[in-house]
Amino acid sequence: MAGGPLAGPPVRAAAGAGGGPEGVLRLEVLGPLAGLRAGPGRIGLERRGESAGFVLTGYDAQGATAPVEPRDLTLDYDRSRWRVTEDGRGGFTVTALVPQASGRLTATVRTTGATAGLALGVGSVAAPLAGFEDAAAWTGPGAAPAEGHPGPGLALEARADAAAAPPRPLPVPELTRALSLWVGGDGSGARPAVELAGADGVPLTLRGPAVDWTGWREVRLPVPATAEQPLRVTRLSAAPGARPGRLLLDTLTATTPPTGPAAPGTARPDPVVGTAAQAAARPWRFAVGGAPAGGGAELVLTGTERAPFLHRGVRFVPLDTGRRTLDRGAGLARMRALGQALEAAAREPGTAALAVVLPYAPDTLDRKETALLALRLAEFRRTTGKKAAVLTVGAPRFTAGRQEGVLTVAAPRTGRTLFGADAFAAPGRDWLSVAPPQP
Repeated sequence: MAGGPLAGPPVRAAAGAGGGPEGVLRLEVLGPLAGLRAGPGRIGLERRGESAGFVLTGYDAQGATAPVEPRDLTLDYDRSRWRVTEDGRGGFTVTALVPQASGRLTATVRTTGATAGLALGVGSVAAPLAGFEDAAAWTGPGAAPAEGHPGPGLALEARADAAAAPPRPLPVPELTRALSLWVGGDGSGARPAVELAGADGVPLTLRGPAVDWTGWREVRLPVPATAEQPLRVTRLSAAPGARPGRLLLDTLTATTPPTGPAAPGTARPDPVVGTAAQAAARPWRFAVGGAPAGGGAELVLTGTERAPFLHRGVRFVPLDTGRRTLDRGAGLARMRALGQALEAAAREPGTAALAVVLPYAPDTLDRKETALLALRLAEFRRTTGKKAAVLTVGAPRFTAGRQEGVLTVAAPRTGRTLFGADAFAAPGRDWLSVAPPQP
């Protein structure tokens, strides 16, 4: 069905005869398949015989998703290096047949030709993170440039407040299994540590062994499988041992499977992106940016709005992103405010669309809160038939997309982004047209 997904009429299934038990099942009809993606996009295995799973998901033009059955797919991969089998739950299991290899699996939908790629790797390679040629730029109490192993290195006092931070956080390759660090020991029992930040800014510390040796030795620090990728190295530190100590550090590397990059996503712009003329053709317009209303825009969103308001069928719901999810219940407060707005919008006949407005604040909403926000809006759209969108104000660049029919638009901090709106657009038609700012 074109457009969609559209909530279909309930299908009633009855069991028994003469007033026996019965139930209602609501089905949703998705639009034609627009694309295919693999999840995850990369699989890294440590050794021959190790396995991991993946699924292939199709999506329509509205971003609504559904698993694609294995029988509807063909898989192209090197069968001398990998074994791929169905897992019995709608997905696949890939097993390494060799100890060291990299490659790619391509999945194709038989009926439409849509494809998705999956990067594969087994074994390990060392990816350098820091060689300490810039040791003088690492800052913190107790840190200083020193002789390394060989060449330049970093000296770090072993005390509670000592730490060395790089000029900027060091990105750790995805799927990294361990970090390695060369440590020049003094037998003091000090314990080196690498401090990281996870995807949500949550700190993670990898602690090395007590340095009971003298001279140089490479230490391996395993990365927990539960760490939220991607990771960044933020500091090096050293806990004191039995006596005062001073460690020498050099050559920080990451051990990761040789998978190569994940398959790139589609470069096609989302259909919501259009021209100023297309935005002007809608019943009314609003803008996102610092400019005052005018030029055809009836209102301007600046990201400083505090209270929800209704305008021509659209309920705008500002959410405060000034505090992180777990900062004194900030995430809970946002979800409560969203819940109240969704309840109001669901029962208001004059509200046909809801737009959540978020001031740009990277890492403020953690992954779980972001996923919950998307889930609540998608459920609102399914159960009410009304439209939904998330508008981010003041982002570094313009982006637009959708997930499960919920539009997401990030308006850049420079320029003025123009939106044309039709909250009462027919089912299956986009209710927004967005003209990004011109360079």
